[in-house]
Amino acid sequence: MVQRSLTALIKKVEEDLDEVRDIFLHKVAQDLVNSSKPFVDTGAYITSHSITTTRGAGRSRTSDNKPKRQDPNAKATEALSQLASDIAAIPNDQTIVYMTNNAPHANVVEYKHGYHVYGSVRNRSKLHLQDAINQVRGSQ
Repeated sequence: MVQRSLTALIKKVEEDLDEVRDIFLHKVAQDLVNSSKPFVDTGAYITSHSITTTRGAGRSRTSDNKPKRQDPNAKATEALSQLASDIAAIPNDQTIVYMTNNAPHANVVEYKHGYHVYGSVRNRSKLHLQDAINQVRGSQ
C-alpha cells in the first residue's frame, strides 16, 4: 500500500513538473513575441524565434525581398503559433531547451539597435516560472 501511494505521488510530481515546464515555455514564448511586436517591419525577425532542443538550431528568415510595413499582429500570431508547435514537440524527458533567433539581422535588432528582446525576456523569466508554478498549484 505504501509503495502504491509513493508511486502515485511520484507520477503526480512528474506530471506537475511537465505542466510547469510547458506553461513556463508558453509564457516565455508570449513574452518574446510581445517584446518583438513593436519592431515588426518585414516580419522576418519575429517569425525567426524558435524553441528547440538542439543548440544553434531554429528558424532563420531573412528580410531580403520581403514587403515592409507588415501587420505586427498577424506576424505575432504566426510567430506564436510556430513557438507553440516547437513547445509541443519537446519530449517530456527533455531537460534543456534553447530559445534562438537565427534571422541574419537578429544581432542588429538585439544589440546594435539596443532593443534587447532576449535580455529583457530573460530578466522576466523568474516571474514567468513563478506564474507557471502558481497556475499548476491553483489547478489542483
